[in-house]
Amino acid sequence: MDFVRLIQLVLRHKWLILAVVSVATTATWFGVRFRGAAYQATATLMPQEQALQTLDGVASLSNSLGAQDMRNISLQMRKSRMESLIALMMSPRVLGLLIERLGIQATPADLERLIQVKQVTSEVIRIQATAPTPEMAADLANGLASTFVQFYGDLSTTAVSESTKLLNEREAQARKELEACKTAVEKYKASRQISSLSEQLSGTLNRLNAVRQAREGTSAQLAELEAQLREVEAQLARTPEVVRVEGARWLWKISYPQYGVTSRELVLPVGRRVRFDVTATDVLHSFWIPAFRMKIDAVPGMTTRVFITPTATGSFEDNFHFRLQCAELCGLGHNLMRSPVRVVDPAEFEAWVARVKAP
Repeated sequence: MDFVRLIQLVLRHKWLILAVVSVATTATWFGVRFRGAAYQATATLMPQEQALQTLDGVASLSNSLGAQDMRNISLQMRKSRMESLIALMMSPRVLGLLIERLGIQATPADLERLIQVKQVTSEVIRIQATAPTPEMAADLANGLASTFVQFYGDLSTTAVSESTKLLNEREAQARKELEACKTAVEKYKASRQISSLSEQLSGTLNRLNAVRQAREGTSAQLAELEAQLREVEAQLARTPEVVRVEGARWLWKISYPQYGVTSRELVLPVGRRVRFDVTATDVLHSFWIPAFRMKIDAVPGMTTRVFITPTATGSFEDNFHFRLQCAELCGLGHNLMRSPVRVVDPAEFEAWVARVKAP
């Protein structure tokens, strides 16, 4: 009887029950429609090691910085690089490319509310998308990952192409200037009838040997020739000290070919003429010593030269301007690319060379 009464009650209020079910169904649909989606999809992205390089090439700085300091700096720079990649991934330009790729009616601001990008580990980025359907959520997550990879690759290729073009233009200009300098030097030598020191020495030795072999010269003539020989030898002694400097991100490699010495600091003898052979191994750098008021580009694949004669002693400990500093923005470690400079007496310079060469 109770079951029959229940059936009768349902039939009596069937329109009311149908209305309640319809309202509940409609409310549920509108809630999902206006509150946003309930479906999520996730994609992961592991940037290539080149994109995360921070302080590569500065390992030799451990002489002045401790190993723990170097690790902390590397981790901080790596974290900063990851944050920059995430900001670039969520930029309107990349989101606009994603919208165009998926063919959806939305703005970059709309996608910013649907997509979250976070760094999971030091090497992994997670992309989480929320959308009304699971298919759309997956398209947003996976599409953003692939779109960003393509965008970053095109960006890197463009940067390399522009850098190569700039280097080629500067190399061509440098070659023109070098040829002009050579021409000017030859004209100056021709006008002053200047010969090389080796030719002067060879001529003097030949004259001295001729006099000694013929035994016709007087002691005064021999003394004059010997004086000329000593003068030529003194000129040879004033031949510039050669210092080769190579720039690499982010350090300077300093070598003295005449002595077979390599050093992290630049040590020069006071009063002696110095020739710097400057080059670079990766990107464009700039060789700058503030104390000497001298600067020249360090270009990969090309050697540039500059001459100076230090006239006073000094050191980085006493004067901050006694430093070799890169003056061309060359990357994240640009501000670390410097080496101390010392100008010492010739005797102290010779002692330093012997000390560095000692095993």
